[in-house]
Amino acid sequence: MVSLSQQKNKRNALFRKGLITSSIWLYAFLVLVSVVCLAPFLIVFVNATRSDTEVVQSFTLIPGMSFSANWNTLDSRINFFRSFLNSAFIAISVTVLTCYFGSMCGYSLAKLKFKGRKAVFSLVLLTMIVPWQIGLIGFFDLMNSYGLLDSYWPLIIPSIGNSSMVFFTRQYMEVAVETELLDAARMSGAGEVRIFHSFILPIASPAIFTMGIFAFIGSWNNYLTPFIIIISNEKFTLPLTLGLINNPQEFHPGATYLLLAISVGIAVAIFALFSKSIFLGLNDGSLKG
Repeated sequence: MVSLSQQKNKRNALFRKGLITSSIWLYAFLVLVSVVCLAPFLIVFVNATRSDTEVVQSFTLIPGMSFSANWNTLDSRINFFRSFLNSAFIAISVTVLTCYFGSMCGYSLAKLKFKGRKAVFSLVLLTMIVPWQIGLIGFFDLMNSYGLLDSYWPLIIPSIGNSSMVFFTRQYMEVAVETELLDAARMSGAGEVRIFHSFILPIASPAIFTMGIFAFIGSWNNYLTPFIIIISNEKFTLPLTLGLINNPQEFHPGATYLLLAISVGIAVAIFALFSKSIFLGLNDGSLKG
């Protein structure tokens, strides 16, 4: 006759076996998803080292020996370093303006009491719902009327009103910033400008830093807006220079993949470098918001 302890041990063993089996299937699924997600990046980096003929005729995950040839083709057809500096200047400027003015607006919506505050926040939410591509034609006509085509201003100035940054920092500051701290600062004679720079920015730095990384990567990879604004080749960003490598008479897939690898590699490196801060900031924002 089987004792109760033996039955309990048997049930525990079956449970552990089922748990192990479930874990194996879960990890196998996660590995499969990771391979599917990383495969396009791997293909780009591998093809950046292969010749044009090899890229067109065959598929492999083994790197080639044509990196130098692809770089020479790339260097002969575009001014890579100028395009790199253009992209870096725009992305850094967008990031700074997005973080500064977005956090300022988020603070005002979270902690300052003024008439119409809820209406302004509702407008911010509305702009997040409407796809920004809908306004491209009107945006082009407006910039053309101001004489700002073929300049960087239309790519930088709109970042002042980044609705995602406003929403995220507002949600974060609702709980992270204590009202008593602000009242004490005001009683000591500090103005709103000083309060924002001395107290708000340090307290909300995790949220600001997180959204700043996303703003940088979004600006770095932006293609559509520079495509309709920038005309001169010397002002092209890295995404725009892809069109200069190939033309109907000449096709250089190896050099194209090399430029893609460099552009994507920088974005991936920045994300990987600051991934821990990004996840911590998103986690804090979800808990506090």
